[in-house]
Amino acid sequence: MELAEKVLPGEENQEFALRVYDCFRKWYKHDPRKEGGPREFWDRLAVELDCDGTVNGVMLIDADIDRFIEYLPDYRRDRARELLAHIRSNGKLEALVVAPIPPVPGETARAHLSDAASLIWLRQEGQVETIATGLRAGKIDQKHYYLDPDAARAWSKLVNADAYPTYDHCKRALQVLFDSEPWKELVKSTGPKSAVMLAGGGAPTKDLLLMRSLLAETDSTEPLYYYLLDISFYMLTDSRSWILDHWRTVEGFERVRLQLVYHDVLKMTGLDRAIFHERGNAVFAITGGTIGNFSEVTFFRSLDRAAEDGDLLIISADTIDGVPSHDVEKTLTHKYNNSDLRRFIEPVVRAVVSESHAGESVPTALNRIEVRLQPGPETQSSDVPSSWSVNVKLKIDRGDVILVTSTRYQSSELIKYAAQFGWQAVHQVASPLNPNFKQFLFRRNKPENRGI
Repeated sequence: MELAEKVLPGEENQEFALRVYDCFRKWYKHDPRKEGGPREFWDRLAVELDCDGTVNGVMLIDADIDRFIEYLPDYRRDRARELLAHIRSNGKLEALVVAPIPPVPGETARAHLSDAASLIWLRQEGQVETIATGLRAGKIDQKHYYLDPDAARAWSKLVNADAYPTYDHCKRALQVLFDSEPWKELVKSTGPKSAVMLAGGGAPTKDLLLMRSLLAETDSTEPLYYYLLDISFYMLTDSRSWILDHWRTVEGFERVRLQLVYHDVLKMTGLDRAIFHERGNAVFAITGGTIGNFSEVTFFRSLDRAAEDGDLLIISADTIDGVPSHDVEKTLTHKYNNSDLRRFIEPVVRAVVSESHAGESVPTALNRIEVRLQPGPETQSSDVPSSWSVNVKLKIDRGDVILVTSTRYQSSELIKYAAQFGWQAVHQVASPLNPNFKQFLFRRNKPENRGI
């Protein structure tokens, strides 16, 4: 979708970009040669690549890779030849050590890129919960799905799966929010100096959206400190590599100071507050419905220790306004009971089977998982009234173990709950791809009651 939106930018092209995006997966079978429709993407791509004016979309489609590179302008051609030579000698692109594309003639050199992302280590207090402690508690901590070295690749496969469309729903809703007047006016009036993506590893295209918006709406003479905070070192480094490989798509990126924070989003402290507010107010964001994987009271208490009055907060959340129908329940349970999800949770299930000494194979255990939609407060899956939680369970000798929890909220109840921690709702928008997936924008005021 990032590619479709780059070549077909602007709100007037959103519907067309979505159609083109849907066509990408079909083009290995046939070429989009008819005038009008998706072929226009290729004509515009030739312009976006800064090709010679004689090059059109059909020429790009017909070209083999060597001819394609010859159509590129000089400043792109040498880099493309280098990449192609690497692929041909190594057999795959994955082995390539990502390096920023050299600046085009006349561009200001981005010397800071070499040290654009330094790692901030914050001391973890207390013991790290293991699978064994999770078994005793009857619930596996969600962080265990992201601590494995293969977590970044497993996560990428899941978010690109047809059965799990949340990533695209969230990203489109973020774009709607960033295009809205309430967002633009609030950013201009508060002038945030930093942005903090909470549990932020593994969503780099959303990071680029937020960067673009903040760079466009804030003082062009000051740097923007952008923090990715995550418990997974591997997800952080994967996002860093992706962002530094795509920085040229962000106008004004030379102002960005990218910082990686290796830390638990539920255990933030006053030290975090000092770091994030060294130069002024901050924008916090938790996207992709991730808040639905946590205890909300624990999340807001942690955020309370890191935020200051005047800060902004974006919460991405799936919603169910009312009692879910049978069709809604069926859709939600399928989203968490399919081969893509089972592949993602397989490493943790393997650890559960080993730790519990169940004596069964991992495939057998995966085939026994149960997915249920249940009232969140009644099952202690959520602290927000009137919420509904999808719980993925595995029955073992010790009883049911909850492998995954994902909560859906009643919009008005989520807003009221956040208000108890001092976050005043300013605006909300729905995703064009899913009206139930929403972005909520809050501003922090002094709370009247912190008794929660």
